Amino acid sequence: MSRSTVERFARVAGHISWWVFVVATLFAGGINWWERHSTFAASFAHDVGWTMYTPLTTTGSGYVDVQWEPTYDYWWQSPGVYGLIAFIIVVVVAVIDAFVGGRIASGIVTVLVPVVVLGLFVLATPDAIEGVELPTILSMLLVLVAIAIREVWTRAVRPRPRWQ
Repeated sequence: MSRSTVERFARVAGHISWWVFVVATLFAGGINWWERHSTFAASFAHDVGWTMYTPLTTTGSGYVDVQWEPTYDYWWQSPGVYGLIAFIIVVVVAVIDAFVGGRIASGIVTVLVPVVVLGLFVLATPDAIEGVELPTILSMLLVLVAIAIREVWTRAVRPRPRWQ
Protein backbone atom coordinates (compact mmCIF):
# COMPACT_ATOMS: atom_id res chain seq x y z
CA MET A 1 0.00 0.00 0.00
CA SER A 2 1.23 3.47 -0.78
CA ARG A 3 1.65 6.16 1.85
CA SER A 4 -1.26 8.15 0.45
CA THR A 5 -3.56 5.11 0.65
CA VAL A 6 -2.57 4.44 4.26
CA GLU A 7 -3.02 8.11 5.11
CA ARG A 8 -6.44 8.20 3.46
CA PHE A 9 -7.51 5.02 5.26
CA ALA A 10 -6.25 6.37 8.59
CA ARG A 11 -8.18 9.60 8.26
CA VAL A 12 -11.42 7.89 7.24
CA ALA A 13 -11.07 5.29 10.01
CA GLY A 14 -10.29 8.12 12.44
CA HIS A 15 -13.47 10.01 11.56
CA ILE A 16 -15.66 6.90 11.77
CA SER A 17 -14.21 5.67 15.05
CA TRP A 18 -14.38 9.20 16.51
CA TRP A 19 -18.13 9.40 15.97
CA VAL A 20 -18.65 5.85 17.22
CA PHE A 21 -16.74 6.90 20.36
CA VAL A 22 -18.86 10.03 20.84
CA VAL A 23 -22.22 8.31 20.32
CA ALA A 24 -21.32 5.21 22.36
CA THR A 25 -20.00 7.38 25.20
CA LEU A 26 -23.17 9.46 25.25
CA PHE A 27 -25.34 6.32 25.28
CA ALA A 28 -23.21 4.87 28.08
CA GLY A 29 -23.75 7.97 30.19
CA GLY A 30 -20.16 9.14 29.92
CA ILE A 31 -16.77 7.57 30.43
CA ASN A 32 -17.63 4.69 32.76
CA TRP A 33 -14.88 2.26 31.83
CA TRP A 34 -13.54 1.99 35.36
CA GLU A 35 -16.63 2.58 37.49
CA ARG A 36 -17.69 0.06 40.09
CA HIS A 37 -20.81 -0.72 38.03
CA SER A 38 -19.02 -1.06 34.73
CA THR A 39 -19.67 -4.39 33.06
CA PHE A 40 -16.52 -4.66 30.96
CA ALA A 41 -14.58 -6.94 33.28
CA ALA A 42 -17.34 -9.00 34.88
CA SER A 43 -20.11 -9.35 32.33
CA PHE A 44 -19.29 -12.75 30.92
CA ALA A 45 -21.89 -14.38 33.17
CA HIS A 46 -25.54 -13.55 33.61
CA ASP A 47 -26.34 -10.94 36.22
CA VAL A 48 -28.70 -12.49 38.73
CA GLY A 49 -29.79 -11.42 42.16
CA TRP A 50 -27.90 -12.97 45.03
CA THR A 51 -29.79 -14.43 47.93
CA MET A 52 -28.31 -15.26 51.28
CA TYR A 53 -30.24 -17.72 53.43
CA THR A 54 -30.80 -16.72 57.03
CA PRO A 55 -31.85 -19.10 59.79
CA LEU A 56 -35.54 -19.69 60.35
CA THR A 57 -35.26 -18.41 63.91
CA THR A 58 -35.10 -14.82 62.68
CA THR A 59 -38.23 -12.86 62.05
CA GLY A 60 -39.17 -11.99 58.53
CA SER A 61 -39.19 -13.98 55.33
CA GLY A 62 -36.10 -16.09 56.02
CA TYR A 63 -33.86 -14.64 53.30
CA VAL A 64 -32.21 -11.39 52.37
CA ASP A 65 -32.05 -10.10 48.82
CA VAL A 66 -29.01 -8.01 48.01
CA GLN A 67 -29.74 -5.55 45.24
CA TRP A 68 -27.31 -3.64 43.09
CA GLU A 69 -27.51 -1.40 40.08
CA PRO A 70 -28.62 -3.41 37.04
CA THR A 71 -25.94 -4.04 34.46
CA TYR A 72 -25.86 -5.49 30.98
CA ASP A 73 -26.07 -9.26 30.69
CA TYR A 74 -23.13 -9.52 28.30
CA TRP A 75 -20.13 -7.30 27.67
CA TRP A 76 -21.08 -6.68 24.03
CA GLN A 77 -24.38 -5.10 25.11
CA SER A 78 -22.67 -2.22 26.92
CA PRO A 79 -22.21 0.95 24.87
CA GLY A 80 -19.23 1.78 27.11
CA VAL A 81 -17.33 -1.15 25.60
CA TYR A 82 -17.86 0.24 22.12
CA GLY A 83 -16.76 3.66 23.32
CA LEU A 84 -13.54 2.18 24.71
CA ILE A 85 -12.82 0.19 21.54
CA ALA A 86 -13.56 3.20 19.33
CA PHE A 87 -11.30 5.44 21.44
CA ILE A 88 -8.45 2.95 21.16
CA ILE A 89 -8.94 2.94 17.39
CA VAL A 90 -8.95 6.77 17.35
CA VAL A 91 -5.58 6.86 19.13
CA VAL A 92 -4.02 4.08 17.04
CA VAL A 93 -5.17 5.72 13.82
CA ALA A 94 -3.82 9.09 15.03
CA VAL A 95 -0.42 7.47 15.62
CA ILE A 96 -0.51 5.87 12.16
CA ASP A 97 -1.52 9.20 10.62
CA ALA A 98 1.28 10.97 12.49
CA PHE A 99 3.92 8.53 11.24
CA VAL A 100 2.67 8.32 7.67
CA GLY A 101 2.17 12.09 7.38
CA GLY A 102 5.83 12.71 8.12
CA ARG A 103 5.14 15.94 10.01
CA ILE A 104 6.41 15.69 13.57
CA ALA A 105 4.68 18.72 15.15
CA SER A 106 1.26 18.06 13.62
CA GLY A 107 1.67 14.35 14.34
CA ILE A 108 2.20 15.00 18.04
CA VAL A 109 -0.85 17.26 18.19
CA THR A 110 -2.88 14.70 16.22
CA VAL A 111 -2.10 12.11 18.90
CA LEU A 112 -2.58 14.50 21.85
CA VAL A 113 -5.97 15.88 20.73
CA PRO A 114 -7.90 12.63 21.46
CA VAL A 115 -6.22 12.38 24.88
CA VAL A 116 -7.21 15.96 25.76
CA VAL A 117 -10.74 15.29 24.51
CA LEU A 118 -10.92 12.14 26.65
CA GLY A 119 -9.94 14.24 29.67
CA LEU A 120 -12.82 16.63 28.97
CA PHE A 121 -15.24 13.70 28.57
CA VAL A 122 -14.06 12.25 31.88
CA LEU A 123 -14.49 15.62 33.58
CA ALA A 124 -18.02 15.90 32.14
CA THR A 125 -19.00 12.40 33.34
CA PRO A 126 -20.76 12.44 36.71
CA ASP A 127 -18.75 10.64 39.42
CA ALA A 128 -15.95 9.61 37.04
CA ILE A 129 -13.64 11.61 39.29
CA GLU A 130 -14.52 11.11 42.91
CA GLY A 131 -16.16 14.16 44.41
CA VAL A 132 -16.50 16.00 41.09
CA GLU A 133 -20.01 16.34 39.73
CA LEU A 134 -20.55 19.31 37.46
CA PRO A 135 -23.94 20.82 36.70
CA THR A 136 -25.60 19.27 33.65
CA ILE A 137 -25.27 22.37 31.49
CA LEU A 138 -21.55 22.62 32.25
CA SER A 139 -21.08 18.93 31.41
CA MET A 140 -22.88 19.49 28.13
CA LEU A 141 -20.66 22.46 27.33
CA LEU A 142 -17.53 20.42 28.10
CA VAL A 143 -18.66 17.69 25.71
CA LEU A 144 -19.39 20.27 23.01
CA VAL A 145 -15.99 21.91 23.54
CA ALA A 146 -14.32 18.48 23.34
CA ILE A 147 -16.10 17.70 20.06
CA ALA A 148 -15.24 21.15 18.71
CA ILE A 149 -11.55 20.75 19.58
CA ARG A 150 -11.30 17.47 17.71
CA GLU A 151 -13.35 18.63 14.72
CA VAL A 152 -11.55 21.96 14.34
CA TRP A 153 -8.18 20.22 14.52
CA THR A 154 -9.01 17.46 12.05
CA ARG A 155 -10.97 19.53 9.55
CA ALA A 156 -9.47 23.03 9.67
CA VAL A 157 -6.04 23.20 11.34
CA ARG A 158 -4.28 19.90 10.65
CA PRO A 159 -2.22 20.01 7.46
CA ARG A 160 -3.85 18.57 4.39
CA PRO A 161 -2.74 15.10 3.37
CA ARG A 162 -0.42 14.80 0.40
CA TRP A 163 -3.04 12.99 -1.68
CA GLN A 164 -5.44 15.96 -1.79
